[in-house]
Amino acid sequence: MSPRTKKTALGEMSYEAALEELRTIVDKLEDGTASLEESVQLFERGQQLAKHCSDLLAGAEVRLRRLSAQPARAAAAPDDATQSTPD
Repeated sequence: MSPRTKKTALGEMSYEAALEELRTIVDKLEDGTASLEESVQLFERGQQLAKHCSDLLAGAEVRLRRLSAQPARAAAAPDDATQSTPD
């Protein structure tokens, strides 16, 4: 594998890093210069990266749903010192 597709442990990769590596793999597979064995290895790594990205997005979605479900305490109850009342 080329240095640009160096394997990094998926658990250590951010979404952005995994997506960048996945794009590099797709480019390499599309240009058709990889051997059959390298293509298979790249495909396998791409599958792993795609799943990792999907898992990270699903986790972010869960977090956003939890945040959306919580009452907006800070927005609903501003600090009394900064709140003005109309006369």
